[in-house]
Amino acid sequence: MKSSLLTSNKLSPSTKYDIMIKKCDICLMKYNKLDPVAAHRHKEFHDVQTKGLKWAVSNYLKNSKFALKPLNSSLKNSRGTRDIFQMLSGSQHHQPLTPENSQRSTNFNPQEDSACGEYIIEIQKENVQEVKLALRLLDFVNEELTAPKDENDFWISGNGKCFVFIKDGRAVGVITLEDLVSTHYTMKWMILSTKEIVEHVNPRFLAGVSRIWVSKQYRRNGIALKLLETARRSFCFGVELKPLQIAWSQPSESGSKTAKKFNSVLHKSGELLIPVYF
Repeated sequence: MKSSLLTSNKLSPSTKYDIMIKKCDICLMKYNKLDPVAAHRHKEFHDVQTKGLKWAVSNYLKNSKFALKPLNSSLKNSRGTRDIFQMLSGSQHHQPLTPENSQRSTNFNPQEDSACGEYIIEIQKENVQEVKLALRLLDFVNEELTAPKDENDFWISGNGKCFVFIKDGRAVGVITLEDLVSTHYTMKWMILSTKEIVEHVNPRFLAGVSRIWVSKQYRRNGIALKLLETARRSFCFGVELKPLQIAWSQPSESGSKTAKKFNSVLHKSGELLIPVYF
């Protein structure tokens, strides 16, 4: 008599699952290793998640490319030097973005930093090839974050912006920001340690981080903060957002760590708070 292990129709459902399904130790993706389509999808996902998406676009539009600049002192001063009571009470009056009521941004030199082979580009909706690449990258990002895929393209219609960090011919980081000036979103402060929302306080923020992601190989190198810094300086032409005018949409664990560095505030209770919208 043949062993039941040698006959597929005799295998228990759990045994069949264990034989077919594999979980990658590096990218953590689960896939059917016996399915060529699934195996190919894992190969693509693994490559992007670890090293970034290949980005062989040479026809950059004018002013779409930013040389990297050192992070300015605003990151250091986002805690402890502002009127915390005023911010938490939502009593700050936020006006529409104009050069008169926001800090003017420092002009970027649109030349590649050839010394390090890395730069940040703003995706222009007129550049169809770049838009397709950015949307493809965001599909991989959403898959990793298990986030909705129908939130990828709001920036194409002019309701936000998308910035991509390029290094050595690969997109290794991306950030998308939404315009919150005229939206239906609820805006609140969130206690960082417990994820609890501070009730009875209704602050207003000007821009929201919908997605921020860095490929595994390049994490903990300050890329997320460089993307945030470029985005806040370039979100609106000619003006510069302050860190505390930017909120977060359901930040992940790594996103919460970035938010802590970028624009958390220390409450008198000793808790750190970050701005969120939902």
